[in-house]
Amino acid sequence: GVDRYVDSTFLDQMFGLSSVGMRQYNNLIDPYTRQLAYHGIHEIGQAFVDVEREDYGCTLFALKYKSSWLIGRNFDFEVGRIFDEEKTMQWHFPQDGYAYLSIIWAGMVGAVTGINEHGVYISINAAGSQDFRRYGTPTTLVVTKALQTSKTAEEAVELIKKETVFITDIFTVGDKDHIYKIEKSPRKTKVNKVLSNDVVTNHLSDPAFKEDKINQYRQTDLTTKLRYDRGKQLIESIDIMGDNPKQAESKLLDLLRDKRNSKGDMLHRGNRQAIDALIASHAVIYSPANNAIFVSEGPALVGAFRGFDLKKSFTSKKPEPIYSLPEDPGTSKKKFYQLKKLLKLTASAQKLIQNKQCNKANEALTEAQSLGIGHATLSRTLGDLYQCLGSKKQAKQFWQNALDLKPAYRKQISYLKKAMQQ
Repeated sequence: GVDRYVDSTFLDQMFGLSSVGMRQYNNLIDPYTRQLAYHGIHEIGQAFVDVEREDYGCTLFALKYKSSWLIGRNFDFEVGRIFDEEKTMQWHFPQDGYAYLSIIWAGMVGAVTGINEHGVYISINAAGSQDFRRYGTPTTLVVTKALQTSKTAEEAVELIKKETVFITDIFTVGDKDHIYKIEKSPRKTKVNKVLSNDVVTNHLSDPAFKEDKINQYRQTDLTTKLRYDRGKQLIESIDIMGDNPKQAESKLLDLLRDKRNSKGDMLHRGNRQAIDALIASHAVIYSPANNAIFVSEGPALVGAFRGFDLKKSFTSKKPEPIYSLPEDPGTSKKKFYQLKKLLKLTASAQKLIQNKQCNKANEALTEAQSLGIGHATLSRTLGDLYQCLGSKKQAKQFWQNALDLKPAYRKQISYLKKAMQQ
């Protein structure tokens, strides 16, 4: 029934895509229905967050720059490495409406970060509330429609307000003159104009959502408040007004790559408290003053950010490259993939421990330790291993080490404190 909430032009595109899609899943459901369901992947991902999967944490900065703005965002969506490795920049030139760029994934008509030929920028940060609808328009398609039909940020805001959605999201909508933050659930839409440097994470700040249980849970149990507090701290001290565009863009990139907590302490690599937890499937910097966009090459924010001249690209109908912003000087691609290997080995060991296969778990954790990376999840799992092996003293040493490494989630901290008291 969701097709009733999708514009016919988008359904036509999905039908075309379904005709060239993968065939090996046709026994599950027909390709067209599967293609339509694919556009709910953002909605499905958010549902997992609120049943305590710890995989998402988008952060956006909006900075006043001369007479305009700079926008930078991390899109953290970790449902598989392919979403980082196979992200796409799609340049759309519709017969009806405005040309736009969508940073998304192959086979998707929608957009999670996009900008059109008139300089209207729109992106979404996942949020959560108790509001729920069975049917509505997938948020990625709301963004696409707004990009295709809006000449100004104000026009995009009006369109988004009217749309029927079935999850809760935060839309950041901007142009060279104005930026708006829209907190939208299936039953409520709250629009606030951004007047000064600001940061957006994954909780709702409008008073209308203050008592919402899921919104409260996200702030107390997940990382959104921690990243918001760190972001606020960073923008209070930043000054980019006198910089040339390239300097200002580089300073904003430093914020997106920040790996400290709100106290200024350096966190271990991959700590989910960090603004850059090394899980972004893409990151984008939009520079209206320079009429340019910069998109992370990957993996995550480790690689360079490739720059494109937007005006020239939309005019010539092909990407027109400009200079790139540099690779992360503090994290190499090798270190990134070592971290991913460590987390994979640790997850495997945890399952083996649950099945009382302690010796096999020991082998996996020995390999993980050989990578030389300190990580709270590794230390916790080593504690669980030694408990499995019957050495409570060593178990408590590793659990304490895990606590010292500042776990990101309240349930992780509660687990460790309870284990220490046994």
